[in-house]
Amino acid sequence: MGATINVVTSTYGGVNVLGPQVTVNPHLPQRWRELRFALDVRGVRLAFRITHHLVHVRADRATTIQVCGQDVSLTAAVVQTIDY
Repeated sequence: MGATINVVTSTYGGVNVLGPQVTVNPHLPQRWRELRFALDVRGVRLAFRITHHLVHVRADRATTIQVCGQDVSLTAAVVQTIDY
């Protein structure tokens, strides 16, 4: 089941955790309204809600991620919304 979840988050959510920085490049299927999931990456819990035009993300600790090539600084426990 873990592999299935990884396929969904990496393929449709576009989340890549393998590089030095978490990157997000969403490819949500047209029929889906949104995708919600949470990941623990390098000691930081990231909670995502991805729609066709927005990425909402909350981290439990301050960190920086990249959304569609744009660096996004996250403050702990604050939802950041990024238009893409």
